Amino acid sequence: MRLFLSYGSEDREVAREIAAALHALGHHVFFDRTALAPGGEFHAEISRQLRMSDAIIFLLSSSTLKPGRYPLSEIELAERRWPNPANHVFPVVIEPVDTTLIPGYLRAVTIITPSGPIAASIVQAIQNLQDRQRRRLRCRVIVAVVILLPIAVVSLFVIRNFNFSASTQVAPKNFFQKLPDNELKKIKGIDGQITSDLNFECEIYNSSNWALEELTISLSWYTPDSEDRTGSKLITLTLAPGSSGDPHKTSKFIGKEKLDFLKGYKRYSWNIVSLLGGCDDSCQSANSP
Repeated sequence: MRLFLSYGSEDREVAREIAAALHALGHHVFFDRTALAPGGEFHAEISRQLRMSDAIIFLLSSSTLKPGRYPLSEIELAERRWPNPANHVFPVVIEPVDTTLIPGYLRAVTIITPSGPIAASIVQAIQNLQDRQRRRLRCRVIVAVVILLPIAVVSLFVIRNFNFSASTQVAPKNFFQKLPDNELKKIKGIDGQITSDLNFECEIYNSSNWALEELTISLSWYTPDSEDRTGSKLITLTLAPGSSGDPHKTSKFIGKEKLDFLKGYKRYSWNIVSLLGGCDDSCQSANSP
């Protein structure tokens, strides 16, 4: 941490001992004001050093609390730097003082009154501050992980599934074209039936190189116990959930609408009229004349 040590000239030896103890723990301590040139540059450098610091340690003694002494000016600078002194301002009593002379800004925080070595008390106060900062940082990290981890997991799942579908999808560039006749001949109807809810579903085997998406069939129905056809209708079917329509696989198709007019009919026949699907560039080239 960068620490600013404010003290009276009469307390310089005490300040030197404190600075040495803090330096030994890796802190950067500004306390040697004697090296600064007097005048306006002196005040400007003090202000700059204070702005660069993380905290100020103010040594309370009869000399620092005398009206007109420079340490009181440093407290005014600190108040501008940290309107809220908590965790930034550490007043330390190094000799008995009149508490009524202590500025209100310093009384707003806990005043350190060492019962043993002054330097050790200040070192402990700074270490306690760092411990609190580390705990707050850990809490923030934990909260961030709790919030962001589910988002990251969901994002990874979406990305992986998107990449998987993008890499495995047969979806061709020229999708939803009508299969040419030579490819249509490679489609074989395996099974078809009218379901209990008066819909039509069928399975077909696709030995073409096209990915199938939509099927149109001609459905005919017959009078019971007769070869006479009662009627026929073109029915559009789409891929059933779970079917891929991939080349060289069996796919299931199901009608888009209920066939209420088939109620009571048990005999029917069907044949494939057309198919919609897709084919990539290599497939298109193979089918070109």
